[in-house]
Amino acid sequence: DDIRHLNMHPMIMAEETAAAPLFDRISVASPVLARRWTGHPGLSIDPIGIPKSQLAVAQSDPFPTPRATTEAVCAGTTLFDMDQALGLARLLADWRITVIGRLRLRPDQVPENLRLTGELPFDTTVAHIRHADVGLALYTDKPGVEYQIAQSNRILLYRHFRLPVLAPLRLCDPSLPSIIGFDPRDEDGTRSAAVRALPPPPPPPAGANPGRG
Repeated sequence: DDIRHLNMHPMIMAEETAAAPLFDRISVASPVLARRWTGHPGLSIDPIGIPKSQLAVAQSDPFPTPRATTEAVCAGTTLFDMDQALGLARLLADWRITVIGRLRLRPDQVPENLRLTGELPFDTTVAHIRHADVGLALYTDKPGVEYQIAQSNRILLYRHFRLPVLAPLRLCDPSLPSIIGFDPRDEDGTRSAAVRALPPPPPPPAGANPGRG
């Protein structure tokens, strides 16, 4: 991981840089993160994987009933931006947003459609992703976080289950069209991104008049 974004003490970051030449091999998943070690003879980019056999097990829907019009899940809180979650919940009243993971601080006021579960077992987390309509990658929107495009387990799991992914604009990449970017400061743009994340409505039955009813 990129410890520069994990609130580490500056001494730890300095020691990491000083120790790098001592290693025969540095393995990272992200080409963005690999730039930190350009020139190291043992640098390799090794994509992360997922436990496919574990993900193949059928699971029941874990969302509370009745389901919301749109169930969105943020499966993890590393570099999590609570303001993004609060903003989406307030803007998209017919969505239910479930955030899974440990939170250092809980907001004083939580919208009814924002569900904060805390840490959950891996299987339960996977069930939420499997049965969700949208995956949320609500990473703190700051320069350097782009490495999560290839490093993020949650994005990889969303992609495995073919979920559209809402994320800050800087996480968009032409190689991953399923990631739909939004600017939390732009309400109209965020609504538009949310609409693009949802599947189109089913076609009318054969013989129906789409101009009536």
